Amino acid sequence: MPHKFYHGRTGRVWNVTKRAVGVEVNKQVGNRIIRKRIHVRIEHVQQSRCHEEVMLRIKKNDQLKADAKAQGKIISTKRQPEGPKPGFMVEGTTLETVTPIPYDVVNDLKGANYLSTQVTIFLAFFISSGGYVAATVGSCSSRAHIVMKAISAAMVILVALALAFASGSRYDSFIRFGCSYYVPYSF
Repeated sequence: MPHKFYHGRTGRVWNVTKRAVGVEVNKQVGNRIIRKRIHVRIEHVQQSRCHEEVMLRIKKNDQLKADAKAQGKIISTKRQPEGPKPGFMVEGTTLETVTPIPYDVVNDLKGANYLSTQVTIFLAFFISSGGYVAATVGSCSSRAHIVMKAISAAMVILVALALAFASGSRYDSFIRFGCSYYVPYSF
């Protein structure tokens, strides 16, 4: 059994003995390549097929040259690169026009922090009787969450308006983020 370094290596036979063959194998040692001569038993050796394609091509080229000479032509048997594939037309497809998404200036100005912004909405209704209703929406992490909180805040507004109508009083101002928006008394 040859050493593990020689397993799978290809070499040339330089000697034949009773039960083995002498094989000449290249081995890299440091920065040089040494030709090693080893004897390997027949059961550990198989004939290499790396030269088959070359031999077939030589026979084929010789046949082509003989045929061309008989016809009085000169041919080249050099191998050529394959080259690019030929062009073709794509059939049976439909065109689809893609339109761009509208640019949202407000959300773009908020940047990447849009989804994780601290959204706090204060809704205060000052009712003529002196009481008020406040609703807060805090630390929303997604757009769906913001929408749900906004819907719940709108429900609070509707309840406050219903209470104001039921009590027969009118509200004076609507305050959001410290800014007053005056609402007319007539509905």
